[in-house]
Amino acid sequence: MSSEGNQYIAPEDQKEFWNQYSLEAMRLAWKNGEKKRTFVCRGFLHGEWRYISVSAYFKKSKIQGGYAILAFQDVDEQTKREKERTQNDRRMAAIIKSRYSTLNTVDLETGIGERIWLREGERNSRREGKYDESIWRALKLVVADADKESFQQAFLLENLRKKAKDIQDYKEEIYQYRHKGDAVRWIEAHILYIRQGKKIVVNILGRDITAEKQAEEQARRDSMEKISIINSLSSMFFATYYIDFENDSFRPVTQKAEVGSVLGDERNYTQAARMYAEKFIHPDDREEYLEHMDHQRLMDALSREHPLTAFEYRMALDASGRKA
Repeated sequence: MSSEGNQYIAPEDQKEFWNQYSLEAMRLAWKNGEKKRTFVCRGFLHGEWRYISVSAYFKKSKIQGGYAILAFQDVDEQTKREKERTQNDRRMAAIIKSRYSTLNTVDLETGIGERIWLREGERNSRREGKYDESIWRALKLVVADADKESFQQAFLLENLRKKAKDIQDYKEEIYQYRHKGDAVRWIEAHILYIRQGKKIVVNILGRDITAEKQAEEQARRDSMEKISIINSLSSMFFATYYIDFENDSFRPVTQKAEVGSVLGDERNYTQAARMYAEKFIHPDDREEYLEHMDHQRLMDALSREHPLTAFEYRMALDASGRKA
């Protein structure tokens, strides 16, 4: 193989190409009994760099002794698709490993299940056995009593087989259950039914969602607490508003009809405070009111430790001399 031919091979592939297809390399391959060798690299073809497959077929001849036939094939589109598929598979594997801790693969025909621990250092990395036995063992030792019936519906082999009959291409089910014990532990399973030809493959991805459930419960309690506070204030004051400082928005809980007619559909807190001050606050108190009710000031002043701030002001008078 001449060095001039190397100019048609991409620089990053030239060394390996030379190692594979130099005259000395092919002589050695023929002597060692090789029948064929193939190397995919980038070559300059049709005026651009494309992936090509170079194959050497080693033959014997009574007259010539040994010889090789070199075949060059344009495999650019195929190779790019394979590389893209490989990259996508790696990305998906990285996502799965980052989100889930276990993967169970179930063969619906044989009933064999394989369990893989995805996180490094977790127990045995792989275990294989009869799938239903592992489910009944989990029902007896792990699953909380309140979730046992739904757990059987979701995971027993006979139920997986029934659901698989209706799968066209793909289906995903999400199931959550609790472990036994005083300290509640939540597990979420994604059950994936995937058709591969005439066969349905079932993959079950599992992850611990205890922290998420605890956060949801805390958020629910906080929300109930806010609702309780708002309802109690509503009975004490003629106007009550719920203010979202992060988004600078508000919504009325209770307010006088005349105030509602002025504020209308306004939902921006800062703008609504200015509209209210101009219409209903005594001119001498407006500036101080707006300073006290300033969005940033309230954010800085209010906290769990300091949940209350108060300000007194005079109402403006209407044309008849009555309070607005």
